Amino acid sequence: MTGPLSPAIGGMATFISDLAKSRLARHVHLQLFNTGKTTPPNQPLYRRVSARLSLLRRWWKLVSGSPRLIVHFHSCSGLTYWLDGLLLLLARVRGHSTVLHIHGGFFDVFLDGLPGPLQAMARQLARSADRVIVLSDEWFLKLAPRLTGASLSVVLNGVPPIPASLVHDQSDQIRILFLGDLCTQKGVLDLVRSMDGLPDHVHLFLAGAEAEAGFLQILRSESVTLGLENRVHLLGLVSGDSKIECLRRADLFVLPSYAEGVPISLLEAMSAGLPVVATHVGGIPSVVEDGKQGRLVIPGNVDELRRVIGELAADPTNRRLMGQAAYQRWREQFNIERTVDQLLALYGSLSKDCPSGSFHGRPG
Repeated sequence: MTGPLSPAIGGMATFISDLAKSRLARHVHLQLFNTGKTTPPNQPLYRRVSARLSLLRRWWKLVSGSPRLIVHFHSCSGLTYWLDGLLLLLARVRGHSTVLHIHGGFFDVFLDGLPGPLQAMARQLARSADRVIVLSDEWFLKLAPRLTGASLSVVLNGVPPIPASLVHDQSDQIRILFLGDLCTQKGVLDLVRSMDGLPDHVHLFLAGAEAEAGFLQILRSESVTLGLENRVHLLGLVSGDSKIECLRRADLFVLPSYAEGVPISLLEAMSAGLPVVATHVGGIPSVVEDGKQGRLVIPGNVDELRRVIGELAADPTNRRLMGQAAYQRWREQFNIERTVDQLLALYGSLSKDCPSGSFHGRPG
């Protein structure tokens, strides 16, 4: 299984880490290969090229010296897709089965923006994989006509349960939580602006790392301009127990992104029993039904976002009912154990030619 590994941050790295800790690793012999960037920022070009050549050498040695494998590539748009595609082709040359798992919210935009010859190359890479995993039915409908000839399968993202001792704090504050990269794409500035006009006891907690240079300063300046410096709290990157504590203390989770796949942070909030407010983009509508587990809003519409947050902030009964529905939805559809079942079924369909005993147990 290849992709960015810890200490890399982001939904893809979190998802791979969760899979490695799940019962998937008890059913298959799971080996992880880190394709994430390992060189420090602002390194000279020759250092970055050297790091990639080293990765390719290690990859070729691995796939050349192994019996038949199922190689599961976690990938996304941009340069990452081409680099992962090269690894995929090398694995195919050595006779291994391949699974290409598409993450991120801009893969359709990425494909549409390519010149004709590169679009054809991107399609051919997808066709080269034995299976291409997409995250939802919405993404299947988007990518099937763009990746004609590829064998697409839907496998739902899943997350593990939050510890059973989790109990939401009760306080006079209403705590709005955002988890994710701090950047324009995630709608974070819209979220800060939506706080203007909400009651003083409604506070916003932004947990995540700066993903655009200077974005933290923009958030601070906007908070000061709007008089929100005491109600908008920048927590920085959180993980592990710190992330659990953020979920424990929150009353409402908000993710006003402009594009998404099926965001891991949204699923984590639902597994913690939080009602959610998110945008009607990507695979989110397959996760959240408007008015049941939370509310869906139009991306970029600050007034609508403010109104919906205000309504839920003023209605503890509705928050509780939506939080319960969110937890139930996670348990039935987006628990990582369900993801494991789907992956085991997919691997099993590719393992018919593997020696007996290569796979242990059966899906479910």
